[in-house]
Amino acid sequence: MKIMSVRHAVPSCVVTNEEVVQRVISASNGAMRNGGAPRVEARIRDFLNRAGTMTRNTLGADETAIQILRSAVDRALAAANVKATDLDFIIYAGVSRGWLEPSMASLVQREISANNAACFDVMEACASWIRAMQIARAFCLSGTYRLGMIVNCECATADLAPWNLGSEADLERSLAAYTIGEAATATVVSGEADSDLYVTMRSFGEHCDLCMIPFANAGSFLDSFDDVRHAPNRFYSDSERLFKSTIRYLWDTYSSDPVLSVREHDLFVSHAASAKAGALAARKLGVPEDRWYCTHARYGNTVAASVPLGMSCAIDDGLLNRGTRILAIVGSAGISVGFLSITY
Repeated sequence: MKIMSVRHAVPSCVVTNEEVVQRVISASNGAMRNGGAPRVEARIRDFLNRAGTMTRNTLGADETAIQILRSAVDRALAAANVKATDLDFIIYAGVSRGWLEPSMASLVQREISANNAACFDVMEACASWIRAMQIARAFCLSGTYRLGMIVNCECATADLAPWNLGSEADLERSLAAYTIGEAATATVVSGEADSDLYVTMRSFGEHCDLCMIPFANAGSFLDSFDDVRHAPNRFYSDSERLFKSTIRYLWDTYSSDPVLSVREHDLFVSHAASAKAGALAARKLGVPEDRWYCTHARYGNTVAASVPLGMSCAIDDGLLNRGTRILAIVGSAGISVGFLSITY
């Protein structure tokens, strides 16, 4: 399978850490007793500083998620010189969505009139894009389909963050939500003979409750339910435990894999829930600093869009060109870890 193009679009509103802090303090005004506001303010600033988050993009007043998604899709189709009617399949590989059914991919099909495309969604938290690439390759190798597009739109996520804190105690489970940024990506792939594409993924479901966006009925599926941690439609992450376990699993998977352990790569494109976690993973994997590419400081945690966003930005920066061998790296909620190696 060949990646014919990968392009991104981001909303126009750039949000600084200071604006995040002020929004929390303003929304929580009067709710925190005993002088909790100054401590909350200091803890948010400290967390964002340690995470390496500097800015993130969110939807402006006159922008919608579908506009951002459509922009990414149009750019990818143009770069690949592909018509929407030529697509055999569309996979929506993202967390943010407007509904549970039908597939978000069917919305993309309607928006671009890709009338011949089969449509379905893949959801595996931040690892969704690599999982979708693995599925797309299987389609191409089997001859089922020959041309497709993988899209995601991690937009309209502002309400996932708990801006109105009831108390200082609520903050511990909320900090990671303030790193989230918004972006959409589109990746066009074809069934042309792939030179060296290799994908490996592993899942560790015993940690499935370390990072969640629960529904209202989550208590029916969990033996231990927490009203704060499992608040409906709110992003929760036990960041320290999640990062520590994920980095260990990334290393175990990478070092024991017979292909990855011997391949040379020119560029390493990483998802990172924080720049700090990404830097720790890079050191653990022995990646040279000048070959590591992560968009977190500029765009925040863009969830499943992070790897294709990184690839698209690397193209714009002149770091990713045809013939560049890259390794895409993801550690996500689940816990799932994944590596995708390919010559672009």
